[in-house]
Amino acid sequence: MLGASHSLSPLKSSFSSGEHVSGMSTQTNGKPLLLAAVENFLVNSADFSKAARELQACWEEIGYSRDDLKTIQDGTIDALIQPLDKVVKTSLAHEKEQLAQHRNAVAECRVRVTMISAELSIPVFQVDENLPLIEKSRVLTQKAESLEAMREQLMSRLEALIHHNRDLYRIMHTGHYVVDENKVPTAEDLKLFSSHNDNLEIERKVREKRLKEVRSRIVDLQRGLEKRSATPPATFPQDIDGMLADTRFAELANEENELREERRVLHEEISGLQEKIRLINDRLKLEISEEFQPAATKVTPSYRNNLQAELKRLEVLKAQNIKKFIEEVRQDILELYEKCFSSAMDREDFSKEMSSTRLDEELLQKHEQHYQRLVAHFEKNEDFFKKIRKREEVWKKKMEIDEKENDPSRFKNRGGQMLQHQQEKAKIEHDLKKLDAELAKKLEQWLADHGEPFTIFGNDYAVFIKQQFEAYKIKLQREKEERKQAKEQDNQPPTGVLGKRKNDARQASANNGGRPQSRETHGSAQIGVAGLMERSPKTQRLGH
Repeated sequence: MLGASHSLSPLKSSFSSGEHVSGMSTQTNGKPLLLAAVENFLVNSADFSKAARELQACWEEIGYSRDDLKTIQDGTIDALIQPLDKVVKTSLAHEKEQLAQHRNAVAECRVRVTMISAELSIPVFQVDENLPLIEKSRVLTQKAESLEAMREQLMSRLEALIHHNRDLYRIMHTGHYVVDENKVPTAEDLKLFSSHNDNLEIERKVREKRLKEVRSRIVDLQRGLEKRSATPPATFPQDIDGMLADTRFAELANEENELREERRVLHEEISGLQEKIRLINDRLKLEISEEFQPAATKVTPSYRNNLQAELKRLEVLKAQNIKKFIEEVRQDILELYEKCFSSAMDREDFSKEMSSTRLDEELLQKHEQHYQRLVAHFEKNEDFFKKIRKREEVWKKKMEIDEKENDPSRFKNRGGQMLQHQQEKAKIEHDLKKLDAELAKKLEQWLADHGEPFTIFGNDYAVFIKQQFEAYKIKLQREKEERKQAKEQDNQPPTGVLGKRKNDARQASANNGGRPQSRETHGSAQIGVAGLMERSPKTQRLGH
């Protein structure tokens, strides 16, 4: 056996020579490398050739018969060839299996690479077809693994974004992002999804701040209304479904509005109680306790209860002073009649109560109710009334300026009086024009809103202004004519009785500061608003 192994070493050397180490060729001179190696061994191996010749010599010397020799030779050749054949066939079967495995691996990797590339929406990787099969398998396997890692990374990122989006949607009930969870996203898809979640995070922080503010306001209102908190911390958890949803904010807004309305009603009730307390104290000429001053800003049920108790105490005192109260309310009503330019009809409506001698709680209540109606009417139209009185003041100044213009002494211009007079006149004319324009707009608006003209003391105020200007023009014209007549009379020589009358007229004019006597010194032009009460028609009703 050692000799046999030694004798085969040239065959191994030939088969493993440098001619095929590179693996780039499996043939030599057109023959398979294995076959060429066997032939080369048989022809060129000295040991093998020597052993074969010695073996032949032994057979010949022994003198085997031809048939025996053939049998021996065939057996020897079979013994030599069969192991080699077996080895070659075994190797062939193994290598075919390896070849099939590499081909399958390449095919499978191609499919994997193609499928993953499609999922990733990228071009399919193309392997170099000139590479050996085993190299192709290695390259494609590595590529498939890298693509699978990329897919896994993208899917993991997608899953994280989906979970984040679901959490945000669960809290806010908005911003749900529609995405196919089983489809591999592109980098751009993930960027858009991430940007969407980032915007939702910003919105979440805004809503959290808003929720905190709303909760704070609700708690403050509840404390002010002395309620046991209907929204304790347990009701305000930090992470519940719909915690930041629009519907939740709507619920909180409704709750806040209800509390605000409750506080408003309470505030009005407190203000009413404070006003009643103030009125009774004023009637009784008593000092109001600082606790019950209208300036107090407490708006709580307990403070309301304190006010009710105080009012009840004062009501007892009021009942003991009914006559005094009624007389004071009547005086206040009369003052408001003047402030509101109330007509005779307005006053007549309550005249029975104003003159009643049955001084009891019921009569006082009627007086106070009528007083409150007058106050409401005055406050509603206070700006209107102020402008009317302001115009009355300006008109009186205008009349005074006109009187001064008829005074001859103004021409002496001592100390710049004439210049001052002109400046004052220009200012009065400007103020009057401005007030008339403002009042004209208000009168038009009143007529449009109420369907009837605005009246003072029952007279149409717009008509009154018009008549006042017309009377003023007539007055100026009359004064002009009287001055002209006086001048003509001054130019005629005095004779007889007529001359005496002219002298008397000049004397009277001198006694009147140089101004001619007018048949109607003031005339209707000087009738003021207050004078309208004397001719008040029974038309306008209070509250229009």
